[in-house]
Amino acid sequence: MVKGVHKKVIEVHQPDSAYFEKAIFYLRPGITQLPPELAQAAAREYLQEMEPFPTPPLWKRTLPIFCSAVLSAAAACVVCLLVL
Repeated sequence: MVKGVHKKVIEVHQPDSAYFEKAIFYLRPGITQLPPELAQAAAREYLQEMEPFPTPPLWKRTLPIFCSAVLSAAAACVVCLLVL
């Protein structure tokens, strides 16, 4: 519990985040005028930096493997046609 402290606070809600529900930022004591849009943007940017990278969708993970398999099969077919 903090008593007798007056600080300006920015509260950012992140409903689309898998990790954070909300974050609370305390402004520095020397800051008296700060546009709310600037404060919200800076807080959201900071939260995005903290959130780990989400796992890419399955198709993005398997597409390179599928493409290399198709290209390998096509190359094998070309070699077989040239040999025969």
